[in-house]
Amino acid sequence: MLYMMLMKSWTLLDVKEASCFLTTLHHHQANQLHVKAFQFPLVFATLARHDVAVRIRSLNKKIESIANDKIFSTFNNSTQPIGNGRTSKLVRSSNLVEPNLVGKEILHSTRKLVDLVLAHKECKSYKLGIVGTGGVGKTTLAQKIYNDQKLKGCFKMHAWICVSQDYNEVTLLKEVLRNVGVHHEQGETIAELQRKLAEAIEGKSFFLVLDDVWHSNVWMDLLRPTLHKTMSGVILVTTRDDQITRRIGVDHTHRVD
Repeated sequence: MLYMMLMKSWTLLDVKEASCFLTTLHHHQANQLHVKAFQFPLVFATLARHDVAVRIRSLNKKIESIANDKIFSTFNNSTQPIGNGRTSKLVRSSNLVEPNLVGKEILHSTRKLVDLVLAHKECKSYKLGIVGTGGVGKTTLAQKIYNDQKLKGCFKMHAWICVSQDYNEVTLLKEVLRNVGVHHEQGETIAELQRKLAEAIEGKSFFLVLDDVWHSNVWMDLLRPTLHKTMSGVILVTTRDDQITRRIGVDHTHRVD
């Protein structure tokens, strides 16, 4: 009776249910040495097992097809900050995934902000801000701007830094240096790292994205003393807090609702 119920319900299985069914089938096979499963004649049992095997192979092909779907492969190289506390490590974040998004609003916003970047690329520290609550697409918009073909080759150096709420100053400076291709040594102080960065970008154009900024001092105290006097280019900041953009002194704020 149990076997017939399983066979009848097979057609109702979707991909989510498949793993549960296979687990149940595995346990049944492991225990069939101890119980007389289903009490069917040998010939019928053989045919039934063959039918199950055919259905499993069909299901495996469907799962493999889903697993190979290109929609899942777009996330392979994405990076996120990890760890908690002020000593958390900043994961390398310049290898960005280009979101496959469409829609008039995001396309219009991207074109508008890319044009602003291009118009001010020769300015001293021109600052753009993208402001909005969590999960509304600030980072997605910043990524589309950062990856826009119009900006390729417009700046000598560029860097994407995911700051996050709990950042480490030394780790953040090392990440900026890594983005611009400058080697750093173990045990270097904040002052030593700032000096290296100032030397690396002096007289060069620079496009810097500071994503997910929670504290204005990441710019005011840590990066501005190094970058403000030596760079020409654009700083793009994403944040949830209007106060952050005001303290940083952004020249243009774009709100994402």
